[in-house]
Amino acid sequence: MLVLSGCQFIWDSSTDPNPVSPETQRPTARSNPLQELSFVQLLDTVHVQLQEAERGQIQRTILDWQRGLSDDHNRLLSPNFVRGASGIVLEFLDSPSTAIKQASRLTTVNEHEVNSLAILQAYLCTWNHDCENAIKFLATVPAQISQESEDRARRLWQIIRGTCAYRQLDVHDLGERSNEDHWWSLATMLSNSHTPSELHQSYREWRENYPDHLAAKFAPTIVAGTQPRIDQIALLLPQTGPLASAARTIRDGFLSAHLHSNYASDINIEVYDSSLQEITSLIERIIAEGADLIVGPLDKERVATVLAEPTYEVPVLALNRTILDNLSHPDIMQLGLAVEDDAVEVVRYLHSIDLRRVVLIMGAEYWSIRSGLAFKESAKNSLDLLDEIQLANMSQVADVVADVLHVTQSTARHEKISSIVGRDSLEFVTRRREDIDAIVTFVERDEFASLAATLHYYFGGDIPILATETSFRGLERTSTYSEGALFTAMPVTLHEFSFFEQLKVTYPDVEQHLALYAFGADAYRASMWSYDLRRGHQITGYTGILQQDSRGVIHRQPIWGIIKDRKISSLHNLSRLTNRPKSLL
Repeated sequence: MLVLSGCQFIWDSSTDPNPVSPETQRPTARSNPLQELSFVQLLDTVHVQLQEAERGQIQRTILDWQRGLSDDHNRLLSPNFVRGASGIVLEFLDSPSTAIKQASRLTTVNEHEVNSLAILQAYLCTWNHDCENAIKFLATVPAQISQESEDRARRLWQIIRGTCAYRQLDVHDLGERSNEDHWWSLATMLSNSHTPSELHQSYREWRENYPDHLAAKFAPTIVAGTQPRIDQIALLLPQTGPLASAARTIRDGFLSAHLHSNYASDINIEVYDSSLQEITSLIERIIAEGADLIVGPLDKERVATVLAEPTYEVPVLALNRTILDNLSHPDIMQLGLAVEDDAVEVVRYLHSIDLRRVVLIMGAEYWSIRSGLAFKESAKNSLDLLDEIQLANMSQVADVVADVLHVTQSTARHEKISSIVGRDSLEFVTRRREDIDAIVTFVERDEFASLAATLHYYFGGDIPILATETSFRGLERTSTYSEGALFTAMPVTLHEFSFFEQLKVTYPDVEQHLALYAFGADAYRASMWSYDLRRGHQITGYTGILQQDSRGVIHRQPIWGIIKDRKISSLHNLSRLTNRPKSLL
């Protein structure tokens, strides 16, 4: 256990390679584990299942738990509270807004029920993508006992270390006027810190100013701990060949992030041309010259070559992923700006909002096909893929949409009936199919604009559309028919970061090559946080939340945006979404 100036830390990353918070804690395996869970532990279990499982499984979990309740099962909570609260979780699966209203009317009779209700309401808001109220419920209701305080702090840290870390970046007059404002200042600190040293110093200064705050008493070691010292980094990028231009932008993002840090003078970075010689020989020479960490190579073939070597004396952060999923290495992390991460997030999100019957539409570009394949692989055991379309060119859009919505079939039936009865003037209203919950698109922006307009024309304007930021990149304003569309995005696309505002002064092409600059900056962050990444921790990045899996692949969780008033905006709350207009007709 690490102690700094009397601060107690809730978990120690040096003893647990994959530290687990209450939100991700699984029940211990027993003959009937559900019967052993308290109500709060049930919430923890449901939270995990909402990330990974089908709604039907979650319903079974809650109903099985309710059937096993006895009078002394939750001795500190009344039976009426327990049954009412668990019923609200069931209601959330069908109607988030109704469940949140019901929770606000739930009666409590003791301090333990007050604490459990605060946790329930925070979970409901977290599941509803409502970061502000998730923080509010946990930060404003006082914990009654020491253990509750420790658990409360752990849950609050978990919220602000996820995608909620970006939420307050655009609020310039936060002011730190309340307990919850302090948590948001910590969230901003997490999202803006490039190195552990920078974060640790900022946290120590914050704690000195607010020593009585819950976050000052309990903090994860990733915030207040230490990491092995890095003195020399070797950055391996091609300076000639087809990737040279992208490599220069990534290099500029990497070095700029380093110079933006308060501790830039403590680390020496040497840039090597990875296209000049055989990659393993180059790495051997770099290690002999004293590098503590190697960043690169960039191209997939050289990454595969590096992975084929048995061992390395220093960690390697590759800047791409291999094509073969079975390639991994204990000394190598694989960081990539992969479209597959967006596809996986779309599947997870469809689960969270209970949209199961989907149509997949891919564009003609290679990234679209890759995204579609990753989406199908991730969704094959959980979603019902009603139809799958790949657009070869723009001229296909009208016919494809008409076929997908069964408008073509409806018109054909009308024509057949008219011919049978011998009348051309039969009253007729075209009807589309009603079994589509959502349309998932991986397309370029022109293709998306045409799809959205055609969907409205054929009575499909109310069907939710999920896309990626590629469909809107570079647009000041979108078409009217894109209103309400949801899309995955890099946080740097939707939020203001002081680092990127400064970067634009030096590099005029930042907006044009934003993804590559952000990837370079994230490569620097991943380098500085490599110790924590290898131990299973999440870190905030400009391209998303970064976390390494058991194979050494660093996955990126993007955040969600929505088209609102014809502009791209960050998605704040699912319950407040309005239906898209139904049709042009």
